[in-house]
Formats: sequence, structure tokens, C-alpha cells
Amino acid sequence: MKHATTSSIALGVTLGLAYATSTLGASADATHALIDVAATKLNGAGDQATRLPPIGNSGETFPTPYCALSYAQAVHPISRVQGMGIDHRSDPTPDASPSLEDFTTLVAQVQTGELAAISIQGYTPANSSEGVKVYIDWNQDGAFDEATEGYPIGFLLDSTGIDGKQVTATLRVPSSARTGETRMRVVKAFDQMANPWSCNEGGSASGQAEDYTLYVGGAQSEAIFCSRFEQGDDGSCSTPPPAGIVYSDPLNVAIPRSGLCINFLTGEMSPPSLPISHFCAAAGDPFLFGPGMQFYWGTDDNNAGVALTSTDRYLVLGPDDTIGPFSTFSRAAFGLPGMMLDYWDGMHGYLGVRFLNEQTGEINYGYVHMLTTHGSGFPAVIMDYAYDKSGAAITIP
Repeated sequence: MKHATTSSIALGVTLGLAYATSTLGASADATHALIDVAATKLNGAGDQATRLPPIGNSGETFPTPYCALSYAQAVHPISRVQGMGIDHRSDPTPDASPSLEDFTTLVAQVQTGELAAISIQGYTPANSSEGVKVYIDWNQDGAFDEATEGYPIGFLLDSTGIDGKQVTATLRVPSSARTGETRMRVVKAFDQMANPWSCNEGGSASGQAEDYTLYVGGAQSEAIFCSRFEQGDDGSCSTPPPAGIVYSDPLNVAIPRSGLCINFLTGEMSPPSLPISHFCAAAGDPFLFGPGMQFYWGTDDNNAGVALTSTDRYLVLGPDDTIGPFSTFSRAAFGLPGMMLDYWDGMHGYLGVRFLNEQTGEINYGYVHMLTTHGSGFPAVIMDYAYDKSGAAITIP
């Protein structure tokens, strides 16, 4: 079982701003291999491989039909976008390129139901950090839905854009995504660090965005992902998922310091007031538990998270890790701040969990995919979660 080394993002806080610097480690390389396989099925020539006319009607001016972005104070460029079959570099010189760059002749490629890795580099001024977010128009309606089509990637700090610092994430392509060509927008911004907007009517202080074309193909026979919240339990997926596995689909929900609880069975999320919750995260009491994020486990003693020992820190898990009856669990983080160190230190990975399934009476095993920030864990985002309702062990894909 891997622990603490899964995340490829090292995060921190300075001048009250969250940031990240990153270089791909072994586990991140393994994640990239997932998308490399899919990308090479059509071509293997990087960003030069497939070029198509930009999306939109003939005579439309870029970025129509999508909204515009502008950065009135300074353009801090994105310098490299890798993943989904492209590897595109652009000029890292500040203020030498437009606020929103048109790279829609470059075509990235994904398939419904698959995992797609992406990494992004870019310039940020000294001692300054900027947030990175990717938007994809899955339903091809000519707009980006901030809640369902945006993916927080991480935070860049003090980077020249060519020094290897990067932020990396793995996205799950919705099984319901419309196939064909659509728009992908990569955004890096200073004054909306935790959640860069896809559009800004009045302009923002500094940052940059890049638009690409994304080709969404149909699910392959080996695809396993299908949201049971959307499809139900009637096996109506293109390819049925493994028996008993429940996936949440992308969530990208920010965890406020005041707290957020999840009922894994219903998908309901709310402040810490749910009648039944299987996992909660909130800021602890600074005098008793320390100033940072704490995990809370509801009312049932079977609700707990995977830890190194029953009294030691919670582990950051990654692809191929398995959570099951053999795992070591603890629910004592609220009393032992030291257990949260890997999550306070900044991570992009998975928290293994167990919980009592009130519908079946069985103990279930699952994981919560999270992004946290160095210092206290906040800002933090729940990317998605999954569990096996049959009571069997579950392996992170």
C-alpha cells in the first residue's frame, strides 16, 4: 500500500495565498500512462497530430460561441499543456500573448468513461501563486457550466513557466458526455485562485486562458465507469461497471472551513447537519485539535478512514491501492491533529474509507478523491468518490 507519496502536487501558503509547485513523481507518471494508451490509438505525434477547423459556424470570431476572458492588469501565460493526446508549449514571456489564446486547431482526445490525465505549467511572478482550472463543454451547448464542467487542477507558485513546476490532475470523462468535437478551456488566474472562472465579464487582474478542441469518443469495451446515481441499478451503462461498484461522477465540491458532510448512499452533501453522514471534513478547534482540517465520521463506530495505524496519520492513497477488511482504520483524527499532517501538507490523492451501509446492513469500503492545500488543508476540494456496496474490497483505478 502506498502512503504519503501518491500526490504529485506539493502545496504551500505564503502571504495568505494558497499555491502549488509540482514535478511528476512515479505515481503521476503511472497516471499519465492511462491517457497515453488512449491517445496513441489515433496518433502519437503530440500536439501536431490532429488539426481541425475551430469549433463554431463559418464566419464566427473566436471565441464565439464561447464567452471571452480578459486580464486587465497583466497576462501571466500558460506555457505547457500535456495530456489527452497533446503536448503543447507556448511562449512563457509575461504580457507577450493574448489573455485568451486560440489553440482550437489542436485536438485533444478522450473517450466516455475513461480517466484522462492533464498537467499544466505556466508563469507566475515571484512570491505569487495562481490557481489553475480546466473547463470542458461536455454537453456541447456552447457554454461552460461552472458547477459540472469545471475541474480544479491545483496552484502554481513562483514559476518561470519553463522550470518544470506543474500541476497535475486526473479527470473522469462522464459516461453521459456527448460524443464529437467540443471546447476545452485551461484557465490560470491570480485573483480567483481557488476557483478560476471560465468567463469574466469585467476582466480580472492577471492570468491567462487557452482554448483547445477536444474530441470525445464513445466508450470502449473495457470502460468500467458509469454513474449509478444517473443510470440506476438496471445495468443500463454502455458497459456495465463491476458488480456492486458505485461511482459519484465528477463533483469538484469545495470544502468550507465550516464543514461539509456526505451521505455516500444518496449523494447528499451539506454542512455538518445531515441526519446520516458517512464522512465529514471541517476546520478543527484551534485550541484543542489544531487549526487545520479534521475528519469526522458520523455516529456509527464502523465509519472510519484508512490510516497507517489505528492512532497514526491518515494515508494518502493512489491508483492500484486497495481498501478492504484488511486495511487499518481509524476514526480518531478529531482528537489527534498529527493524523492529519499529510492532508495539511497538501495532497492530491485518495482517502480510503469504510462505512455502515444502512440499506444493506453491510460494512462498505470506498475512497474519497481529494485536493488539499499546504498549511491547514484549505482550500480543499472533493473531486469524486466511489464505494463497493457489496461489501467487497475496492481498488482505486
